[in-house]
Order: sequence, then C-alpha cells, then structure tokens
Amino acid sequence: MSQEKLVNLWLTIAAFIFLAVGFVIKNLDCEMVWEWVCESKDFIGFLCSELGIAFFVALILIYTFEKNSRELDREETEKKVAKISENLFNAIYGRYIPDVVFSEVERSLFSTDIVRVNYSIDYMLVKIDNENNENNKISEKDEKSHFFCEINSAYILKNITDKEIRHTVVSKIEMPIDKELKNNVCFESFTLDGDELTKSDFGSCISTTEDENHMVFKKEVIIGPRSKVDIKMGLRTIRRKTDQEVWSSRLPSNGMTIRVHCPPSVNVQANGNHSTELKYRKISNNSLAKIQEWSIDGGIFPYQSIIFWWQDSENLL
Repeated sequence: MSQEKLVNLWLTIAAFIFLAVGFVIKNLDCEMVWEWVCESKDFIGFLCSELGIAFFVALILIYTFEKNSRELDREETEKKVAKISENLFNAIYGRYIPDVVFSEVERSLFSTDIVRVNYSIDYMLVKIDNENNENNKISEKDEKSHFFCEINSAYILKNITDKEIRHTVVSKIEMPIDKELKNNVCFESFTLDGDELTKSDFGSCISTTEDENHMVFKKEVIIGPRSKVDIKMGLRTIRRKTDQEVWSSRLPSNGMTIRVHCPPSVNVQANGNHSTELKYRKISNNSLAKIQEWSIDGGIFPYQSIIFWWQDSENLL
C-alpha cells in the first residue's frame, strides 16, 4: 500500500471514531453524564463499548472500501500493461503487432524456460547389401528400393531461468508404411553429459503412437539454474531411395546444421522453412561417398525446419 493511501486510511479511521464519540455525547443527558462521571467505572465501560462498536463498523467499511479500491487498481493496472504491450513494439519499431501474433511469440519464445544451442544432425543414407541385410531379412525388391538410414544428433540444452527445470527430451521418427519394414526402426543410443543410458532404462523411454505411424523417445532431464546439459542421440530407420525428410526443432534454437552422407549416385537438395536462406557447403564428393551440409545461421523459432529430399540416379535405370 502506498504512503498516501496509508495516511488516508488512518484519517478515515480517526474520522469515524470522532463521529462516534460525537454521536454518543449528543445522545446522552447531561445529568446522566455527570452521574456516570461520578461513577467512573460505569461511564468508562459504556464509552469503551460504544467506541468499540464504532471502531468495528469503521473497520468493516474501510475493508470494503479498500477491497473495491484494490480491484479497481488491479483492473486499471492490467489495462495499462496491455496498453504498454500494445504500444511497445510501435514505440520501438513503429509497428502495431496484432494480438494473435504477439500471443504466439509470447507462448513459443518469451515463455520458454529452455533453449537449444549448437544443434547438428548427421543423416547417413547407406546402401542395403548382403552384408548389412543379414539380420534384417529385407526382400530383394525392398533392398533395391530402400536405404538404411543412420541418424545422429547432438545439441546443448540451456536453462535460461534462475530455477531448476525438469525438461522432457522428445524425439519422434516416422515409421515405414510397409509393416514388414517397421522392425528396421529403432532408437540406438542416448547420452547425457557423456553418460550413456543403459539398455534397461532405454526400453522404458520408447513407445509408439496410437496410429503406429511414429516411434517416440521420451526422457526427463534435470537442468539447474542457468545451467546446461549436453545431449547426443542415435537412431536407425529405413528410407526409400526417392524420399524426403523434414527436420524441425521444438525449442527456440540458435541455429541448425544438417549433414547428409550418401552414395555418390544420390542427388540431395534442401530448403529451409525460415526467413533466411540456407547456407550450403560441400564437404566431400568422391567415388565412395558424398557429404553435403545445409545450415541455418540464426535464431530458430519452434517448429521452423529444414526440408531435404533425395533421389538415387541408379534407381532410375
């Protein structure tokens, strides 16, 4: 409560007591007053009783007044905050941001506790042959039309608050349409600050969606105030020789880099769902393998992504 309101409160109490005393004196007979004064105990008791009732009534009235005043102040403050938020971007950028747009920015960015840093993905397309197909029992037809795909991701999660955060790491991978190929999809490893998750704990983190179209990995991690953890994850799946992938971030990130490793006969292209152009770098291109890299060097909002697609020229023959 402000100093001005505190002074007004005590002045109001004093006024009520003064009025109560005046009311009591006005309604008393002078002779009766003199007799009570002579019998001081009765007079003092009566006076205290009347003043107590007056004080109690005053407190009720003041409480009601103060409560209504606080409600009015709160509503007025909320209106002022909303007005400030509305005019903040206008004052800085000369723009009026629609409420629905500002709400999305606030929800996905300003309200987040965790950000992702140095996000990199190595996406390896591997030809299926007799050697690596021995345990997978893939038909000859599927062998000619599919690649094994090994994916390794690495990043840092940073807690940007002053409190401990429990964050659930979630990774989702699409399952093949062909049921006989679904046993080629699995999460292989999860490492937290250099410590690899044991096989016994690993299984409890994996599930499939109700429609059985995705395999999901979930693991809760604890990140201290203003601290960070290092995450590495490996998984294996199977993809068609002409296919595509969309890789997005569920968290605000400072960028994203995808390196595609593939046979020389595979043509890969990429595009970014982002306001900036993808940066491209050819790392190697020889008779054994081709490695290409695409990256977004800038801030990424949740669910912005890199889309890349490929086609094997040998599969066209």
